[in-house]
Amino acid sequence: MDQRMDGEDEVVLVVCGEECDAAPMFDINTGEEILRIYDCLAPPSGLACVAGCLLATSRPDKDPLVFGGAIYFWDLNKIQVTSKSCIGEAIGPITCSKDGIYLVGGAHSGNAYIWEVASGALLKCWRAHKNAISCLSFSQDSSLIISGSEEGTVHVWCMISLFQAEEPQPHEAIKYCPNFYNSIEHEASITGILTILGGPCPMLITSSLDSSCKVCPLQDAILCALQT
Repeated sequence: MDQRMDGEDEVVLVVCGEECDAAPMFDINTGEEILRIYDCLAPPSGLACVAGCLLATSRPDKDPLVFGGAIYFWDLNKIQVTSKSCIGEAIGPITCSKDGIYLVGGAHSGNAYIWEVASGALLKCWRAHKNAISCLSFSQDSSLIISGSEEGTVHVWCMISLFQAEEPQPHEAIKYCPNFYNSIEHEASITGILTILGGPCPMLITSSLDSSCKVCPLQDAILCALQT
């Protein structure tokens, strides 16, 4: 990630896991370890850089009296937790918009959540998949959210359409919003999502545990290439 420390831009690599006691940070050019962020844990795809200034991780809440999960935000200059956003279920993969305004998290239930980073406010919750969400990504212009599930489906969501959708009433279940584009299907869990907006046709690339990588136009999700 491109990180800003003490007013200077520096490209670093941060690695963490669910059972590690610390997350090491490496200089991407030299491979040298710069520092360690202690008590920084995250599940697969549960680590995100927020506008080069913050590090976000998803994990169970450290408070034993709180049931559910939380998003922790680390200040990379002070190397300490500055805030957290709590939710009533554990969050797995997370992703952040390029401008650092929004953070999206996916849950094992198939629910997806959008937070405003600056305030920590939960802005939106919707049923993105019928099964656990395994991967999330914003498009390069942050106008779309792409979600992948453990059952191998990929859905593309329009940010504007999500915010315009009606909120469920307190007595109603979380709504399953229709996805903005047709979904892509793999035969196993989604492991990676990438969008390429340059060129005449924006592309969506997805990878899966089924050992395949699919490439399709972002507008209509019609498969145009398959690499195994």
